[in-house]
Amino acid sequence: MKTGSRSVTPIRSEYVASREIYEKVQRKRRKGLIRRLAAFFILFGFAVSFMIHALLSQSAKLHEMEAQKAHLQKQLSNVKQEQRQLQRDIKLLNDEDYLGKLARKNFFMSKNGEIIFTTPQTEER
Repeated sequence: MKTGSRSVTPIRSEYVASREIYEKVQRKRRKGLIRRLAAFFILFGFAVSFMIHALLSQSAKLHEMEAQKAHLQKQLSNVKQEQRQLQRDIKLLNDEDYLGKLARKNFFMSKNGEIIFTTPQTEER
C-alpha cells in the first residue's frame, strides 16, 4: 500500500449539519450559563461582604452601648446611695434633739445652765 496524502472529504449530510448547529447552540448556552453564574457569584459576594460589614459595625456599637449601660448603672447606684443618705439627713434634721446636739457641737451653743469647755486640738506625732 501506498502511504500518500489523501484528503478525506467530510460528509455533509442533514444529520451532521443539525449536529453542528446543536453543538453551536450548546456552546452558546454554556457560555451564557457561565456568565450568569459569574454575575450571580459576584453579586452574592457583594451581599455577603455587606452583611459581614453590617454585623461587625453592629457588634462594635453593641459593645459600646453595653459599656455605656454599665457606666450608667454604676452612676445610678451612686445617685441612689446619695439619695438614701440625703433622706437620712432630712430625717435627722427634722429631729429637735439632733438639731440641738448639732448646734452645740458646731456653733458652741449651750442649754440653760450648761458650761462649754473647749480643748485645743493637738496633732498626733
